[in-house]
Amino acid sequence: MPAAILFNGVKLCDAIIKDISITGMRLFIPEKAWLPHEFEVLTPAIGKPLKLRTSWSDGERIGAIIVHNGFTYQ
Repeated sequence: MPAAILFNGVKLCDAIIKDISITGMRLFIPEKAWLPHEFEVLTPAIGKPLKLRTSWSDGERIGAIIVHNGFTYQ
């Protein structure tokens, strides 16, 4: 699923959501971009930005936890 990575409302890069669950998602970032620890992802399929917190990264792939009202569910 195509998506955009945002930080403070500014697009940092494009991404592809590979897996998604109620607690998190795995993202593929085609271009190697710097990402802050917390960021937002926006995709037309969801319709509103979701706040995420990075849990792991190996360069082009990122595992992120969805943040709900300041809390994460792991």
